[in-house]
Amino acid sequence: MLTIQKLGSQDSLAPFKNQYLQETTAPLDGMWLDSFVADASFFGIHDQDQLVGYYCVNEDGYILQFYLQPDKHNQAHAIFATILNNEDRSLKRVVGAYASTAEPNYLSTCLDHFTKFQPHTLMYQLGEHAPEIKSPLTMVPLRSKDLAAAVDFAHQSIGANKIWLESYFDRLISRQELYGYWQNNELIATGECRAFDDHQSGYADLGLIIAENHRGEGLGTQVMCFLAATAKDKGLKPICSTEKAHFGAQRAISKAGFVAHNRIIKFDS
Repeated sequence: MLTIQKLGSQDSLAPFKNQYLQETTAPLDGMWLDSFVADASFFGIHDQDQLVGYYCVNEDGYILQFYLQPDKHNQAHAIFATILNNEDRSLKRVVGAYASTAEPNYLSTCLDHFTKFQPHTLMYQLGEHAPEIKSPLTMVPLRSKDLAAAVDFAHQSIGANKIWLESYFDRLISRQELYGYWQNNELIATGECRAFDDHQSGYADLGLIIAENHRGEGLGTQVMCFLAATAKDKGLKPICSTEKAHFGAQRAISKAGFVAHNRIIKFDS
């Protein structure tokens, strides 16, 4: 019989996480993988005293990953039902899940257990016939002295938390992965070209923010083309994502030659 225990450390999960990513059919979204999943609560699945799998739950009670080693797949249904039924009050209460179409085993398990679901995020990869821009936008790597301006810009443009932004942008700047586009000494666009450290090392995850009063001008597409070219110059394959409701971002990303073959699905009880 499989049992579940909250993990105080994720150190023992390294081989399981590697196997999890090897089973995916496409690269996973970088923000979800390196931020949302990393900040979740992790629980180990044990067969007697042996760790045989894990799952993680975010602060809102949504499962973000679920994995059992191959010889335990026949018990996935039962252990997932135990998690969803909240039978053990010592574990975090679960109200739903997020799973991408690039995670077939986990996605299939969610489909077996939830009746309410809808696409949440579109996952893009650069298409084979991406257009070339004749006059590509020139963006410059942001430096430490630009951190405050970048944080204020992102907070005003998308409403993100300043404390989180400062930590996140500081790391990107230290790695030379955050770029800015200035107009009349005003920051009007930022772009991220984030490399993966431990997994998916052949990819770069792209992200952009455009000032609200400059949206609809085609700037987003130019930023995406710049970031895609930057990734390719580094020998990396560019990927990106955007929520299903962000139609402007979808247009900009598609015009830059990206194609959304996969989705992140939100499941609710």
